[in-house]
Amino acid sequence: MKMRGIAFALWLALLLAAEYVLLVPLNLTSVPFWGMVLVFGTLLLMIPAIPGRGSAKEREEGIPETEKVIGISRKRKAGHRDGSGLSYHSVKWIGNAFLFGIGGMFLLGLALLFCSPVFHAGNYATTIGEIETTTFEEARPQVDSVSDIALIDTATASRIGSRKLGSLEDVVSQFVDGEYTQITYKGRVKKTAAVDYDGLFKYLNNKGTGTPGYLIVDPIAGTAELIRMQNGIRYTPGAYFSQDIRRHLRMQYPALLFGETFFEIDEDGNPYWITQIQRHRLFLLNPENIGVVLTDAVTGQSQRFGLAEVPEWVDTVFDGDYVCEKYDNYGMLSGGFWNSIFGKKGCRISTKCEFEDEDGESYSVSDFGYVADEKDIWIYTGVTSATSADHSDIGMLMVNGRTGRVRYMTLAGADESSAMAAADGELQQYGYLASFPSIINVDGAPAYIMVMTDNNRIVKNYAMVNMQNYSQVVTGDTQNEVFRKYRRLVSGTETAGRDGEQEQVISDRKVRSAVYGSDPDGHYLELTFEDGASEKYYMTD
Repeated sequence: MKMRGIAFALWLALLLAAEYVLLVPLNLTSVPFWGMVLVFGTLLLMIPAIPGRGSAKEREEGIPETEKVIGISRKRKAGHRDGSGLSYHSVKWIGNAFLFGIGGMFLLGLALLFCSPVFHAGNYATTIGEIETTTFEEARPQVDSVSDIALIDTATASRIGSRKLGSLEDVVSQFVDGEYTQITYKGRVKKTAAVDYDGLFKYLNNKGTGTPGYLIVDPIAGTAELIRMQNGIRYTPGAYFSQDIRRHLRMQYPALLFGETFFEIDEDGNPYWITQIQRHRLFLLNPENIGVVLTDAVTGQSQRFGLAEVPEWVDTVFDGDYVCEKYDNYGMLSGGFWNSIFGKKGCRISTKCEFEDEDGESYSVSDFGYVADEKDIWIYTGVTSATSADHSDIGMLMVNGRTGRVRYMTLAGADESSAMAAADGELQQYGYLASFPSIINVDGAPAYIMVMTDNNRIVKNYAMVNMQNYSQVVTGDTQNEVFRKYRRLVSGTETAGRDGEQEQVISDRKVRSAVYGSDPDGHYLELTFEDGASEKYYMTD
């Protein structure tokens, strides 16, 4: 019995260690939970198979105590073994353990199959919620200037933030920038990321003070700023032990199903982690977001909110990957599971972008961008037919990142990857690559606008592509310059001035002096009139 007691203690220690490392939710609708039950249930049933001495009376009668408990009346001589050298008692419990494990895996597999789209295509198709149908003009009002549109993508923002950290002597080699989140902060679009530990030893050296703070990247100007926190950020994904934000959350909410975790700041600049709370619509599968947990990145205090209660400054309750997955389910499964496999009548999906891995193998993933209104971030992606390979969009999807409101507009034209390829070809001699574009309304027609970066993710140029005729491509040194060139190319309309005001006529005013110059918006001619007033006129070529 002593050996079995030791084995049980080891089993319990291993169970607690696995839970501490894997952070499995104690929830009956969690697949990892049932995986733990099967693994550790099998191990627990094997403990009685370990040989034990038993009592003196048992040794005389040759009946193991466990057989008495379960009512087995057959008596065997003490020490009876089968041909493998194992006692009958041990073989029986090993068999029970394997029967439990294999039977449990079979039942879990059946449960997963029953919860799959094969039997519940309609449930998967409706997870995205109600989809509003709108027009392009309603969803994307016409713009007269592009100087305030955030175009820098996350990869470029990360490179800008990393350079900022590398320029600070007390931060470099100790910390790295984490994952970036697009937010609205004091009425402006920003990308922000927590400064995180660069490995275990860097964590051990700095855990007492935490990380210095967080980075804010301006995706319009292409600049980064490190905001230092007086008490440091102590809970991050790169921390260890109880300061690992995911472990910290699991200790606070052992039974909740979590989605992704994102970093944001409120309007006062206080840092928070936003973690999705989910539930499965079909017992073990098809998760949907039902709320968030807000965790103070400095103190670790958390508060739970339902979808209707989320504070207005929060921007990421629904993320782009979630949106694309749920829309793909809607587009593919609305006509039934077998239709999505064979006929594919009416099937559509979010547009995909092509990438290459380190081995040169191509793969495609859903990609998406962000647009902002006065207070919210909207995730947008093109929609294309699942049966078409012509790289064209048939519509556009926009989802509010905070409320989950879904808007769809019918909009035919080139998809985002085609627009990016057209922009790449325009500057192929430099090897610049286009970022994922933003879609804007130019004189009532859709157009893509994007930044062009070099191999070091430094912004070198800007490009605009006509969505409905992607052979119409223009490039420029600034956003306003490329916008002026595009309007002249497409409609013959020109804009002047950095604020997009209409070009003014000089008429019969007398010019006292003229100065040719340039600024971040492009080349201009500045005229000073006899009355002392001066005006700038930007060049369109």
